[in-house]
Amino acid sequence: MSQPDDLSKLLHDIKGKCASIKGAADLFRDCSVEEKREMLALMSEAARNISGTLLELGKTLK
Repeated sequence: MSQPDDLSKLLHDIKGKCASIKGAADLFRDCSVEEKREMLALMSEAARNISGTLLELGKTLK
């Protein structure tokens, strides 16, 4: 894959993961405590994935 393709994929991944967190945050208030725990775990995992993708994105600048 070429660098522009890699960049597009990384940016697409970041946008999608951010949208997932935003969607979960919008629903969070109306969930049961157990659902909130599950959503929080999923949101945390997505945030960790975003962090890793951002590191990869930074490597494209070198």
